[in-house]
This record gives sequence, C-alpha cells and structure tokens, in this order.
Amino acid sequence: MAYNFTEYPEFSWSLSRDRVFSSCKRRYYYQYYLPHNGWLSTASHAAQLAYRLKQMMNLNCHVGQAIHDVAKDAVLRVMRKESPASQEQCACVVLHQIQQTID
Repeated sequence: MAYNFTEYPEFSWSLSRDRVFSSCKRRYYYQYYLPHNGWLSTASHAAQLAYRLKQMMNLNCHVGQAIHDVAKDAVLRVMRKESPASQEQCACVVLHQIQQTID
C-alpha cells in the first residue's frame, strides 16, 4: 500500500486521546497533530523535531522491544515447524540489540 500524503492525520478516537484532549488542548496538538508528516524532508523544523521526540525510547523500552522481537521470532519458528532457538541464542540476540542501542 502506497503512502497517501495528507496535510492532517486521519481522525481517530480513543479513551486515552479523549483524556489528553480534555486535559490540555496544546498537549493533544503536540502529541497527535504537530508530528504528522514530520518524517518528510519538506516538513517544518517543528514537525520534524516533534516527530523525532515522539519516536524516542528509553532503555527499558529498548529492552522490551528486543525481548518482543525474540519472542516473535520464536513463535514464527514454531509456526514454520522449525526448531526453536536455544535460551543462550535468544539471550545473545537481546544483548546484541541492546548493545546496538547503546552504541
């Protein structure tokens, strides 16, 4: 599916979005509207910065993502009827991903 440029993000609603909107309209704008299209080189500096800040993760999130990736790989291996990776191999993959994050 090709990317379809839109000036504003498609409207969506959730309880968490509603809470943000109700508590602070400016925070809602910064969180959901300003970063939209911030990945484009033609976007404003503010949109690019907001997008980069929104994409940042702390170390705990990186560890969780690495573990999630290993678990997903394990499930896919089982679905393909392949032998699962050993505990040591899984730990090495997680440590490698964390090391890449730190470097």
